[in-house]
Amino acid sequence: MALFSLGRHESENGLVIGLCDADILGKTISCDEASLFVDPRFYGGSLISEDQLEDVFRSAYVINILGNNAVRACEAKNLIKKGSARLICGVLHVQLLLSQP
Repeated sequence: MALFSLGRHESENGLVIGLCDADILGKTISCDEASLFVDPRFYGGSLISEDQLEDVFRSAYVINILGNNAVRACEAKNLIKKGSARLICGVLHVQLLLSQP
């Protein structure tokens, strides 16, 4: 089972989450069109499994999901719409703004 890195950040509007594949944390993803550093200050903090993803979505205001495994796991659990991810240098990325209860 894949592990994901989870960063939690409080903002005045609510909880902002950075979720990524654990194996890309701290790496730079680059290609001709772009370069993206998977910053441990944003995406780091704790490791979670696929079974814990629903809890992340319940508490968040904004979620940034980066990584093919993370995006596909969220799709498989119907937490995000399939096909809604953008491809950045071969890596899937989704940014969600969620309504608060």
